[in-house]
Amino acid sequence: MKEVEPRVPEGKVVVLNFRFIDLESDNLCRYDFVDVYNGHANGQRIGRFCGTFRPGALVSNGNKMMVQMISDANTAGNGFMAMFSAAEPNERGIVST
Repeated sequence: MKEVEPRVPEGKVVVLNFRFIDLESDNLCRYDFVDVYNGHANGQRIGRFCGTFRPGALVSNGNKMMVQMISDANTAGNGFMAMFSAAEPNERGIVST
């Protein structure tokens, strides 16, 4: 398990964009997946992603987000790459989850 906690200045929200994702494909994302949470791992889960599906921009409710990757020892892909940035809450074109 690997975890990353993107943070931006107080009063801003985190915007996460996946550049690519290549993890083991499974309809229920049971084996290899990336979970994205508001704030921390005990916060609301924004989404779970696997396979090669690349979601649109993911936006936190506050200035923190948790990105957690889980992988088993079997089938492997190339992983994922994501970038994050800060935005104003409710900025035009950005929808908070």
